[in-house]
Parts: sequence; structure tokens; C-alpha cells
Amino acid sequence: MREVSGRLALSSAAPELTERLRQLSDEAPRAARRFTQNEEFFLELDRPFDVLPIPIHHPVEKLEPSSHYLDAVSSLIDQTAPSLAGALHGLDCAFDPMHAAWVFFFRLLAEENQPTLLLVTVDLAYRPLEHEVITRGSNDIAPHYRTNRIYLTVDLVPLRDADTTGATLQVGMERSISQTWIGETGRGYVTQGIWIDRELNRFFTRLFLPPGARIYPWFPLHARYRCLCHSPLDISASARQNALATLHDARAVILPRMDEILEELKAQPFSDELPLFQEMRRQVAPHDEWSGIRMRPYLNAQNMKEYAVEAK
Repeated sequence: MREVSGRLALSSAAPELTERLRQLSDEAPRAARRFTQNEEFFLELDRPFDVLPIPIHHPVEKLEPSSHYLDAVSSLIDQTAPSLAGALHGLDCAFDPMHAAWVFFFRLLAEENQPTLLLVTVDLAYRPLEHEVITRGSNDIAPHYRTNRIYLTVDLVPLRDADTTGATLQVGMERSISQTWIGETGRGYVTQGIWIDRELNRFFTRLFLPPGARIYPWFPLHARYRCLCHSPLDISASARQNALATLHDARAVILPRMDEILEELKAQPFSDELPLFQEMRRQVAPHDEWSGIRMRPYLNAQNMKEYAVEAK
């Protein structure tokens, strides 16, 4: 994502896209929620839609998207509006030349004077094993393809501040996590970094998980952008305030102990038996609504494991 003087900068991709998003209905999305075995979240629609070809590369110094990109995003909104209107209602659309196949939908929210960024990132990159090619691509432009899946991430990101003056929204993210890199393993060409992001995700989520609940591969509370973020499963417009409240409650519990959590996980992997985790667990009330979520595993058409999100 583009940064200006250390602050995240989000500029509207095109006024016509912003206007189209504002006109969308706020009805709840009508799409099946699923995860891949690699913990990727996607929505499965009841009918396929076409993704128009977009350039594979974009000059990083050129902040304006190409006409192909705008056509593809406009077509995506039109085709999926009946199923996704409530998820995109009232958002704006941004383009990042560093990620030419991603579409960023965003909105500035607030909860108890805490500015928060709602960021929905849709990945339009072509996936050979899943997408039906309509028109072949080239080294410069992606194929025109058909699918009924939308891969996306939904994040509520806490902010220090936000500047809404001018055409670009500039936000300073709350970098509450100092460092997640703890060293390297291996030698020579096989050297790999060791990170504790996954351990943090497990710590944050299980802290509020009701006893007996099993929601893997969903980590509703996780570390991203060196922030404590929240990714709700209910991405409808009407659920945004409830998601904000969940993040606010989690921040009140976790932030005062963040340095202790980091030091604990740098010394050993996460476990429910960690003294710090047990101490904090006794002091928090679990999110009962998470106990109503069930992840049903199944095999897809390629015999790869996936998970369907079901409400008990």
C-alpha cells in the first residue's frame, strides 16, 4: 500500500466508482462464506461472473489506474451487486500501482473517538486451477476469465489519526506491535526468517474464544500492518458497528499487555498453558457469538481441503 511520510494514502480510483458504491443497497450479502486450506477467505456466489482483462504490471510512479482496470472493477460491481451490495455499500475504491490486481474498498469509521479504517481488499488475480478462461492473456495482460469466487480480506485497522482534507485520505496506523521478526533459521541459500505473527493470531483469538468453540482457519483478531486488527465474518454494512465494538473491547484487554505477550511468544510458541495466557483468559469474557460458528471441512473439485462457514 502506498505511504506518504509514513502514513497510508488512499486516493479514490475514480469518482464514478465511488458514486456507484454509494448507490448500492445495504442488504446483507447473499453468498456462501468459505476458507481454503491456506486460510484464504472467499465468497462463493450462486452464479458466475466475468473478470475483464487487466494489465499484469503497472508503472509504480503512475497513481492513476488504467482504463482496463476501471472497466474490470466497474463490471465486477455491476455483476456482483445483487449478492454483495451490503458488503460494499457506502465504501470508496482505491488503486495501488504496487498491486495491480487488487481492488481496495475503504471507509473511515469511528468508535468512542477511536478512528478506524475499514479496508476490504479484493484479489482479482487469475488462478489457473479455479478460473475458466474466456479470452487468453499475454505477458502484459491477464486473461478474461469467469468464476463464482471472490477472494478478499476484510480488516478493521485502528488508527492514530486521519486526515480527510483533500482528495486523498491519509491515515496513521496504530503500530501497537513493535516487531514480529525474531531471527533466522537455516544456512546459506536456505536461510529463512522466523516470525511470530501466526502465534500472535492464535493468542489474540483464543483469548476470547468460548470453551469448545472451533473456528480455525478464521482468526478474527490478528496481527497485520503491525496493528491489532479485526476481520469479521459478517461483512454487511449493518454489522460494522458491532465489529467496531469487538475490536474496541479486544484493544482494551490486549494493548496494556502487548509487550508482555510479545516477549512471551518470542521465547516459546503459543500454548493454552502459557501462564500469561491463562491469567488474561480468566479476566476476559468470551465472545459468545463466536460459539455459533462452525467450520465444515470438505474437498473441492481439485481434491483440496476447504472450509464452509456455517451458523449453528
